Order: sequence, then structure tokens, then C-alpha cells
Amino acid sequence: MRKATIKNIGHGGFTLIEIMVALVLSMGILATMISLSTTGIKQIRSVKYAQQLNDNASSLANNFTYLIKQAMSLNVSPDGKQLEILLRDSVTKKIISRKFLWSGNTVTLNENPVLGSNVEVTNLAFTPMLHSVRISYTLRLHNTNETITINTTVAKRNSL
Repeated sequence: MRKATIKNIGHGGFTLIEIMVALVLSMGILATMISLSTTGIKQIRSVKYAQQLNDNASSLANNFTYLIKQAMSLNVSPDGKQLEILLRDSVTKKIISRKFLWSGNTVTLNENPVLGSNVEVTNLAFTPMLHSVRISYTLRLHNTNETITINTTVAKRNSL
């Protein structure tokens, strides 16, 4: 039977100091990766919020523009919170009324909300002009500080 011998005792493997240095470096790299990931996620979320606001602002502007361009008459309330649009129905040829109203934090068209429930309208003002309306509004997403302000002027194309 052979007797086992241990050779090179103390020369194989890593020392405790080498393992601790490697562990500290690994933890530093891990902490940096977590920090960069968190920053990236916050940036992606911010871009997503900006996109949602931009989509809602564009949708509202399209609603205003579509109806105002067809208007035969535009009537703005004295407080600038309501816009009544008189236009001719394309099928029946009768004159119909469409009313935009800013109430609370929402905009309605004939008492139906125009925007989604996650968007607040913090400011809306209609300013009458000779053949057009200047519209200024600010939108804010619920539970965020993201806002967008739009100022536009839309002219009607029809007359009575």
C-alpha cells in the first residue's frame, strides 16, 4: 500500500486577502450595474410618460382642429372655459352644435370625456378671434410631475 504525501503545502489556491479583494471588486461592479440599471429604468419611464402626454395633447388638438375647421360659427363663453361650435351635419344638412367644456380637470365634448382617465387638464383657455380660436391648454399625467403645455390657433374654413 502506498502512502499518500502532500506536496506544495501553502502554495496552492488563493489567500484570504486575494479572495477578499476579489469580493470587494465584485461588489463594486455589482453596485455600479444596479445603479446604471435603476437610472436607465427611470429614463425609460420618463420617456414613456412624455410619450403618453404627447399622444393625449395631439389627440386633443386633433379633436379641436377637426371640428373648428368645419365650423360655421364659433362661440366662446365669457370665462373662456367653453367653446360652442355650430356646423352642418354632412348627412342631414342640419345645423348641429358641439360643445367643448373644461370642468374640473377634464375636457368634455357634449358631456363626454375627450381624454383618458390618467390625464388631467390643469389649464384650458379658449380665446375668440375674428375667424379662429386660440386654444391654450396644459396636460398632466396622474401621479407624476410630467406636464405639457400647448398653444395653438385654429381657423374655421366655413361661414354662414
